[in-house]
Amino acid sequence: TQGVSSAASDVYKRQQLEGLWLMIFLLSGTVKIGGVSVVPGLNIEASRLLSSLLRYSKDPEVSDVMIQAGAVPLLLGLLNSPHSQLINEMLGALNLLTAVRPPSPGLVENIDPAFLAGKILEILMMEETRCPQEVKYNAISLVNSLLQWRIDGVSDHFSQPQLREELGKFDLEIVQQMMELLSPQSSGKEMISTAASFRMMFSYFRSPDS
Repeated sequence: TQGVSSAASDVYKRQQLEGLWLMIFLLSGTVKIGGVSVVPGLNIEASRLLSSLLRYSKDPEVSDVMIQAGAVPLLLGLLNSPHSQLINEMLGALNLLTAVRPPSPGLVENIDPAFLAGKILEILMMEETRCPQEVKYNAISLVNSLLQWRIDGVSDHFSQPQLREELGKFDLEIVQQMMELLSPQSSGKEMISTAASFRMMFSYFRSPDS
């Protein structure tokens, strides 16, 4: 009986390993297609596929594999889209990636906080007819996740006065806590909990068209 159990365990481990390698192969191929394609539509669909895999996958290894495969720049790039639904999909995926503590070195290296701070400022300043509140809430949640990394080189980019002014227009408890964290005298205060960040993200993460 013990020999049968051991053999079954070995088969299961081998299947897991094979599944992991298949996932790496598929994700790497999707990233490559999205990164080198000169056809805009193909780049967009590759990025949307990566976002969907991340948002709907039940396997935490997907996030790690996606980061290692180089998917982060593709997800960031689609934030330049003029379509709020595409922006929202990317924000949802980035929220999931950045919610893990501590962040992986690969994610920190590729997250591009300077670009994100500028892009989130643009999103918050958009008229609601172009960018629904749900999208802006996800942008705020992403800022919160990045602040919780406790990495000065990342947090500093979100301290710019104009961004803080736009954040201050939202009457949300999480924004008030974030504003305190961004103030010079707040270095000794507790960061907002991961649970609070997840509560906000899942409260507001829904399609603008829903």
